[in-house]
Amino acid sequence: MALFSKKNWQNFNADLHRKAFEHALQDKGYYLARGDKRGYVAVDTYGEIYSLSRQIGVKKADLAKKLGKTELLPSVAETKDTISGQLTKQFKNYSDELNLKHKLEMKPLVHTRHTMMQHHREARTNLKHTHEKRWQAEELERSASLRKGFKGIWDRLTGSHQKTRTKNEKETQKCQLRDKNEKDSLISKQLNERGKLQTHFQQLRQEQTVERADMFKGMDKQYQSLDRQNEIRKLWEQEKIRMRQTIKNRDSTDYDPEI
Repeated sequence: MALFSKKNWQNFNADLHRKAFEHALQDKGYYLARGDKRGYVAVDTYGEIYSLSRQIGVKKADLAKKLGKTELLPSVAETKDTISGQLTKQFKNYSDELNLKHKLEMKPLVHTRHTMMQHHREARTNLKHTHEKRWQAEELERSASLRKGFKGIWDRLTGSHQKTRTKNEKETQKCQLRDKNEKDSLISKQLNERGKLQTHFQQLRQEQTVERADMFKGMDKQYQSLDRQNEIRKLWEQEKIRMRQTIKNRDSTDYDPEI
């Protein structure tokens, strides 16, 4: 415990009074409080309690000369409440900063996804229009191959009409298969591109989940050590729900099922 040494305590200016000493302690991560036996104690941010007299090597009477009566100090429970409040505030601030950081990290991927989906949608629409236009032209060509009028009657009598119809039907099936293959090829290409981008989403979410879990490793120690921290407990439970949802979303798709 890095508190004041006895020599430093002796050099401590009594005119600065208790407040200055409290600030000096807090700079080192400790809070001045009244112990159960009305002794002077220091409480760290993990809820551990230290005897000030024992740590500095100064008698209680000498402490009282510079720090005043212990009755004027907050109890250990009240001090832990103060620590909890400060930790909760710091945690909220850091959590908000981390959420903003993660949102900014995700923004380029979200933009890429949006742009990709637009391009994919346009490509499918263009292919559909191409197929429709080509199909109409090919249908006209096949229809024109069946002669009308007296020539058509003659073709029916000679069997030429049926041969042409059979040829057109085979040509129709061939064109349908061609269009289907072109559509399937486009969809396969787009799904492959989506899959690669989805992998980036999953990797980034994994990194962010680990980063958020690391943040809670430190908070967990306070959670177990401090007696009064309902706010931190609530935030902790909320964050665990958020983390579970993030892990669940890691394996989900980031696209509308429009293909």
